[in-house]
Amino acid sequence: MVSGQTRPKLVSRTIGGAVLVAFLLGLATRILSLNLSPTNGDPAVTRWQPIHYGPALERDERIYLALTEQLAAGNGYTLQGHPILSEPWVAREQYDRPLFFHPPGGIALFWLTSRIAGDSGYAMAEVLSFALYFWAVVFLGFQASRPVGLRCAQPDGCSAPLPGYGGRTQTSILLLAILAAFCPLMSQVTGRLWLDGPLLAFSTAAAALFLFGVRRQNTKIVTAAALLLGYASWIKLTAFLAAPGALALAWAITESGQRRFLFTRGLLWILLAGLLHLPWEIWQWHVFGTPFPTWAGKPAAQLVRDNPYVHYLTVVRSPWIYIQLLPQVLWTLVPSVVLLGLQWGKRELRKRGLALLFWIAVVVVFHVTLATMGYSKLLRYVILTAPAALVLFAITTAEVVRTLQDGRWVLGSRQASAGLIVLAATGLALQVIQALTTSLVDNRMIDLIRPLPILDLIFG
Repeated sequence: MVSGQTRPKLVSRTIGGAVLVAFLLGLATRILSLNLSPTNGDPAVTRWQPIHYGPALERDERIYLALTEQLAAGNGYTLQGHPILSEPWVAREQYDRPLFFHPPGGIALFWLTSRIAGDSGYAMAEVLSFALYFWAVVFLGFQASRPVGLRCAQPDGCSAPLPGYGGRTQTSILLLAILAAFCPLMSQVTGRLWLDGPLLAFSTAAAALFLFGVRRQNTKIVTAAALLLGYASWIKLTAFLAAPGALALAWAITESGQRRFLFTRGLLWILLAGLLHLPWEIWQWHVFGTPFPTWAGKPAAQLVRDNPYVHYLTVVRSPWIYIQLLPQVLWTLVPSVVLLGLQWGKRELRKRGLALLFWIAVVVVFHVTLATMGYSKLLRYVILTAPAALVLFAITTAEVVRTLQDGRWVLGSRQASAGLIVLAATGLALQVIQALTTSLVDNRMIDLIRPLPILDLIFG
């Protein structure tokens, strides 16, 4: 064991300071995004005063506010009896039911924050979700970048890092801080009063804490991770889509001797979270006669027929829109895959990269399948790909940087190494620009996330 005076630091003060600066910049951008007024409305009215902003809110936002008002008034988790059902855009077939179709966890969060901060509580919930998401992503990436065999279960600290570990991990953390602060999917959803921000935050935190518990071989930490995942599933059931990828990543970063612990605690994580979610399904079964009503979340026929926007999302858009748009919004995704492929011979990187790609694939395939069944096609539905995509870029780019720091060229070529650095830097820059554009420009005028027109400029 290295002494306390000589033990290498896992994160230097410089990197720690840079991470904090990135967090504060991301936080300020989230606050500013929520403080934008509608383009055709009162410039003094923003989402920090959603009751006054009301007519300019996106329709899901208005529904979530109405549900929060229903809870606050003691009217139950339903829109029945609320004036919103008289709005011409509301399809009673979809919303005039004794129980709303999403679980009430997200609405309960809005209710709590509105009790604390009044009308500003809804925006506060989104800001808090960003904060939790940021630190969860950084922590997730920290676990994913550590070499197999390095554990911090000892009370007096970690064993000395393996050669190259410190620099690679610190590069990963710095990249993740930038990416987490300016993630386009997160930027869109936390600029609106939607459920997707809290869903992303708590699902990512659950995955990160689970990986930490497995590496520490600590059942209490795994249990806490199950509580987080269970709560996330009470925001949206799709929270469970993060679990297969997190389990695969846990397998990739553990020693063979830890696999038994991983198997048993992985089951505990999923089963306990599922048990926590079970009351919601029983509640639906009691009200609707089935725990999984097929109409839940699927646009009603009346909406598809009469609403041009809903018609576009359900009929005109292809189910493959997720595969088409995701790399045009998460601009680091293609560079990540290229960097992984060109470093395929590095076994540990390959295992982790494949686990993260599996995480992304599970989420995308699930929503492509739903899209073929008549559900709407919104890019924010695949938001749970974001943590895996960011970590993938961080670890593949950090490995390139480590190779260069060791005095070697990637693929034995100086030109190839320079090209990969340029590719990674370009993807990172475009992703930050995309996040800022989505937050501060598009958020005022469009409900969909709009990719930067880079490919249109390239291909005419």
